[in-house]
Amino acid sequence: MADKLQLSVVTPEGSLFSGEASFVAAPAHDGEVGILPGHAAMIAALGTGELRIERQESGTKTVDRYAVRGGFLQVLDDQITLLVTEAKTPDGVDAEVVKGNIEQILADLRHPEDDEEFVRLLAERKWLETQKKFE
Repeated sequence: MADKLQLSVVTPEGSLFSGEASFVAAPAHDGEVGILPGHAAMIAALGTGELRIERQESGTKTVDRYAVRGGFLQVLDDQITLLVTEAKTPDGVDAEVVKGNIEQILADLRHPEDDEEFVRLLAERKWLETQKKFE
């Protein structure tokens, strides 16, 4: 069993991360999945949430964090591939814009036009709240 994972995170805009990791936590569609070296092969649909990538550099643990939503995850022989529909880095989040958008979503949730809008607003709220964690 290897002690490292090879990880590739790709968005429609290009590669977000490519390298070694000691642990990966990803938001699967039905809950968070944690992956260590030696994990069983799997494919999962991604949901909305925080992607955490733990790495060891010169004996020091570092954690890279991204807000992600949608896509797929594959684990095979200590190689992880995430094809992500949308992602934001902590530096790519404007806290004031996120705060304003959350306020608007909460106001819209009080009187949604129909069930479809209600579901869309809830999904957007979760996406914004994931980004808010980076403040």
